[in-house]
Order: sequence, then C-alpha cells, then structure tokens
Amino acid sequence: PPRLCEPLSIDHCRGLPYNLTSYPNAVGHNGPKEVYRDLVAYRQLVDSECYPLAAEFVCQLLQPECVDDEMLLPCRDFCEEFWSACRKLLPKSLSGKIDCSNYPQYDGNGSCRNKPGCANELKARGKTVRVCDGVVDCPDFSDETSCDRCGPGLLHCGDRQCIDITQRCDSRLDCTNGADEQNCLTLASNSEAVSTSPLLHPHQGYLMANEKGQYKKICMDDFNSTLPLFRRDVILKNLATTACSILNLGPPSRMELHRDGNSSDSYLQLLDPQSPGLRFSSAHCQTKLVVYLQCSLQECGKSSATPPQNATAMYTSKPGRHGDWPWHVMLLQDNKHVCDGTLISNKWVLTSSSCFRGPDNHNWAVRLGSVRKMSASPFDVYLRAIQIIHSPMVNAQLSLVRLETEVEESHYVRPSCLPAPNQRTSVGETCVTLGYDLKGDQMEQLNLEIVTFTACYNSSLPGTGSTICGRQQESSHNSICMHESLPGRQLMCWRGDRWYLFGVGSSMSMCNDRPVPQHFHTISSHLQWISTVMGIKKPS
Repeated sequence: PPRLCEPLSIDHCRGLPYNLTSYPNAVGHNGPKEVYRDLVAYRQLVDSECYPLAAEFVCQLLQPECVDDEMLLPCRDFCEEFWSACRKLLPKSLSGKIDCSNYPQYDGNGSCRNKPGCANELKARGKTVRVCDGVVDCPDFSDETSCDRCGPGLLHCGDRQCIDITQRCDSRLDCTNGADEQNCLTLASNSEAVSTSPLLHPHQGYLMANEKGQYKKICMDDFNSTLPLFRRDVILKNLATTACSILNLGPPSRMELHRDGNSSDSYLQLLDPQSPGLRFSSAHCQTKLVVYLQCSLQECGKSSATPPQNATAMYTSKPGRHGDWPWHVMLLQDNKHVCDGTLISNKWVLTSSSCFRGPDNHNWAVRLGSVRKMSASPFDVYLRAIQIIHSPMVNAQLSLVRLETEVEESHYVRPSCLPAPNQRTSVGETCVTLGYDLKGDQMEQLNLEIVTFTACYNSSLPGTGSTICGRQQESSHNSICMHESLPGRQLMCWRGDRWYLFGVGSSMSMCNDRPVPQHFHTISSHLQWISTVMGIKKPS
C-alpha cells in the first residue's frame, strides 16, 4: 500500500516528540486498528522492564516519525541495545519483524531517530512529571539541573515550588519538602566538582558551604593571629566534629588548613568561631587558608536526608528521596525486580527466604541507592550476588545474600543497624516499612502501628513468637492498599538517633480497597546466626 502520514493516534505513545506517524509502520501495520490488535503483546514487553528505553523504542516501531512522506526508523545501535536486552522475551510473532541489520546507522540529523537523551527520554515515555521534581532520574543529573520553572533569583524546590534564593540554607525550612536546607554543607576536591555533581558527597575534601546557591570554601583568615594556641585547637576540633555530624558521617579522622591555590574561588568564614553551631559570612580570605576535612565512614542506620524536626515529620507517609533509606535494596533475578532486602554490612544483604523458593535460583543481583524502579540515577549501584545462605532455625524465613564485592558506602548507600538481642518492638509504637506506588514505581514510606499478633487480620501464620504485626495508622494519608510491598521488605524502628531493622516481610502485600495488616519475621532470634555467617563476634 502507498505510504501515509497521519497524526499520532496510539494513546500509549502520546509522549513522542513529534506529531505525525507513518503507515505502514516499522512492523508492517497498515493503520491504527492493526496496531491496537497487537498492542497488548507490545505493552507486556515494555512492562517486563527488560530495557529502560523499551517503551520509547516500541513506540518508534509502532508510530515511527513521518518526515517528507517517509518513515524515520530508530538508529541501528538503539535497535541493537533493545534486541540484546529483550530478545528472549519477544514472542515469535514479533521477533521476526525486527531485524536490526535493516535499520540505518546514524549519519547526521534526519538519518534515523537516535536514542534520546535522558531528560528527553523521560518526556518521551510520558514521564514529564519526573523532570525537575527533586528526585534525580538521570545519570547525568540532566532532569534536575536544567529547570526553568522559576524566574531569576528564585530557587526551585523540586516539587513545583519556588522560593527566593536568599532562603537557601538559612536554617529555616522554606520548601515544603525541605530541599532548601539539604546539602548546605559538603566536602569536595574543588568548586568545579561540587558544581558539576552537586549531590555526590565524598567523605573527604575541602569543607564547603552553600550561600545563595553557590558553594564556597571555608576560610580561616586571621585565625592564627587572633586566638591563643589552645583555643585554636578547640575551635578546629569543634568545627570538624560538627561538620562531620551535619554531613551524617562518622567522627573526623583528619583536619588540616591548606593554602588554597585557586584564586578564582569564593570564600566564607565562621561568624563566631567560639560559639556552638556553624554560621558563615562572606570573606575575602587574604591568607587563603582553607579547611580540608576527612570524616570517618557513615554510621549505620543514619539517613543523609534532612533530620526530621519532630515525630510528626518523621512519620509522614511520603515518596522516598535519595538518601532517605540508603540501606534499601532491590533484589533482581535476570534483571527483574522481584524482592527487596536490607543492606546490613558492606557485603551482606538480609532478605526473605521466600524469594528463593522457585526452581531457578541463579542470576541474582542487587540494586542499591535507587528510589524508582524505572530510573537510572547516578547513585545507583549494581552488584552480583554470589552466595545465598538460609537460616537453619525452625520456621525460619530469613536469608543472607553475599555480594560479589564490598559496597562503597556513601550518602546514598550505607547499612542499617541491627538491634541488640534484648531490643524488641513495643505494641503501640510506630515503625516504618517501604512499598512502591503501583502507578509510578516510586518507593514510598509507609507507617505502621505495632499491634498484638491476635489483632492482625487473618492471623494464621505459625510461630507467633517470631512474628511482628504492623497495621496502617489511621492518621497516615497514604493507604498501604495503594502500594505494592514485596517479600524481603524491612520493618524499621527508630531508636535514639538512628533506624534499626527489626523485621523482614516474607510475602507480597497488595490490595485495592482497604489496608491489610502486614506480618514481619523478627530477626532478634537470628542475630547470632547472622553474626556467625558474616564473620563477626557479636551483633552490631
């Protein structure tokens, strides 16, 4: 049949960055009716998560761009990436229609449709809402670093809210999500490093603070001449300890004053070196003496997010952001997310044994640092699992997963704390588990009230002494039933100044009409086994 150019008509592909498509399309459909006939099979392929750009590629097959009455195909390398990732899942009726050797090589604009850039990819996949929403979805930060929603002199909070740039890091929460008071202090090798990758925080470098959206080194101008020696040591030690604490790192292990060789840098100085807390003002820094600081590695159970102002803020159900739950782990089998887990050391993940009951227990890996299933942020860490060890105890539902290499801890990946043998949950206390928004694959914080086992709905599980039951709080504005909670999910409870792992979910929890109490297998009776497997003398 003759080639026709028509407006895009497939709802699933409305996000494509062009308006006209060509028939016959790239897989031989002569019109929208024929596309809809096969659409279910293509959508199942996209839903399999075999390739992050599967939706974009499939839509370019079904609704290819029409340019000068000709069909513009995807570029060959785009096709080959898709084919390599998804060929095993393609039905025979579809696989025979895709031959990447027939797709053109990129040879300048108009030769073929290249793989989209990350921010553009989000828009093409109908995920425009994720651009400039405060959560990094792109490895190059492009979805969050080119936001023009706010005018000059304004700061974008990341959730469609704008505030005056002077309110950035003023010790008051002006953004509803607290973004204006996050990352106010950092360690970096130089100003360029912190400006190009503003959310990657090493544990050593020059101490820098944010003033009106710009990071500046901390200068100790006239520090040596205005104070006696013993006071200088006290002030430097206090500065180092306070800075490492604010950064949610361990105690300082090294602190030095360096003479800065970069004359173009801007500087801040301590307003009152002898007062508690850290407040800064602009400085010329004639001596160029700046602070170089190294903090020890992060402590377990501490989030890099803004510390909650009160219990109400801590237990507000909300979407997870990078650094909120840095011990959260996605377990992947054949690259498909099937279970969750908890990082409990730099080489071990604790999860549910129910994840491994299938006939095929090969090709396991973990994904850390992620808060969205279908995103690829710069904080994501992928590691292969090389060993799975099940608890030998009767009715045990816990397994340890050993990672191929040790995790490099960061603000976005660090272990949870394990409780002491005598620590228990209490009926009536509020704890937290994590689930996923079924619509957007977004990790969500879900608040649970600990209740007696007999108070649980349909409490038929064996071994009540080894089970913790949590019920959704009435005050929670997000219903658990609007989420998917996977086996291996954690039950986290707050103790002192950090989070502890008290339980592991062993089954999927999902419903549509009303919340269902969730059961968690307690880890307290397994602490000695966990310690033995990990090769430590006692639970930490």
